[in-house]
Order: sequence, then C-alpha cells, then structure tokens
Amino acid sequence: MPPPLQPLTATQAPEAFSESFYRAHGKRYAEINEENRQYVWTSDARFQRDADLLEDFMRLLPQGGKGLDAGCCAGARDLDIFCQRGFDAIGLDSIPENIRLSCERKPHLASRLFVHDLREALLLPDAAFDFILCGYVIQHNEPQDVFGVILPELVRVLRPNGALRIIFKHGKGIRSVFDPGYQLTRTFRLYDEGEVLDCLETLGLTMERDYVPVRFTDYKLTDHVVFQMRKRVGMGNPRKKQV
Repeated sequence: MPPPLQPLTATQAPEAFSESFYRAHGKRYAEINEENRQYVWTSDARFQRDADLLEDFMRLLPQGGKGLDAGCCAGARDLDIFCQRGFDAIGLDSIPENIRLSCERKPHLASRLFVHDLREALLLPDAAFDFILCGYVIQHNEPQDVFGVILPELVRVLRPNGALRIIFKHGKGIRSVFDPGYQLTRTFRLYDEGEVLDCLETLGLTMERDYVPVRFTDYKLTDHVVFQMRKRVGMGNPRKKQV
C-alpha cells in the first residue's frame, strides 16, 4: 500500500521537494532515466515504460517537426531520442547543473539546451512548436505557477493543431515516498487529473482523437497519468487561469 499523504515540512523541502535534489543527484537521475525502468503497473499493456509512450507520441507528429522538451532534466534523454529521429527540438530546464551535465554526457545536444525557469514567461514567440513534451514537471511546482504560468505558456507557444504530451503524478495534496534509486525519501505535489484537464481545455486544447489517458505506477509506487492533447485551430493566446 502506498504511504499516506504527508504535509510538506521545512526539513523535507530543501532536499526532497525543491531544486536542491536535482543539483545534488543529477548524475544519478540521468543514470536511472537511461535505464528506462519498467512500470510496476499500467492501464494499457502496450505501454510498459517511458520509451513506449514516446513511440506512441511520435507517431502523431510531422516528420522533422519542431519541438520543445519543457523540463528536460539531467541527461536530456527524451530530447536526445527525438533529435535522433530527425525532429528539430530544444530542451529547457531550470537547473543549470542539469543542463551542464546534459551537455557533458551528450555534447551533440549542447546547442539545443537552455536554462529557463518554467515559472517565468517563456522567451519564445507564439505558436513556435509543433509539439511539446512536459514530463514529470508540474509535480515540483506550486498550483499558482502550474495553472497561472506554466501551462498557459506552453499552450501559447504551441501551434494550432500542435500536440502536447504531459505526464504527472496524480492525486491530491503532497506525498512523500522512499525512492530506492537514491536511498532517500522524496516529496512530490500531486495534481488532480480533472483539474489539469479542465485547465488545458480552457486554454484551448482537446484530448487526442480516440486517445484514452494512460495511467501507470512507477518503481517508487507513485501513480501517474498521461495526456496527449491537440491545440484547437483558431485559438488565440490563452488566458491565464486564476488560482
């Protein structure tokens, strides 16, 4: 049984919930990410690990399309895969150490990696991308930033009919779990999938045709949901949701 929800404490925040975790453990994060670990449980047998989800998303995209990996993290695994497949993509991460480590491990991506805090407006033009990845990101951010800045900005820079794939830990409140990959307790903010879906639909996105959201449990025994959505044609700049 997963551990119960726990309040975020001052002692947990610096190591487990805030950016300091990735500054301290970026190298290990990149190693675990590259292992592409199998899920403990999945709602759809076709999707057993992250790589399966990437393959499913890529089939929706125009060959050579322009993309953004928003929160590429240490190692920039997904960005690398997309670039190897011929897509023209860039990656953003708020942690300079993550970008530095990614450039060291994969120097061929150096010109595509940039430091940027997603809690701030993107320094990118409207409708710049055919697709956007946002995986395992909002769980590290406060609701006012997610609904007021991060999601509206991602939708703003997505082209009409462009595709967004977002993965997040779903539920309510904050949860602390023991992560055997690091031998420490980590803390995440959970998001109600209905609230996230409502926000994205208000911003002008609709679920991909015939797509059923995938749910899975990872090796930390934390539950996730995956949305694949399209930006409606004719949508202007999204209005930020007030929280």
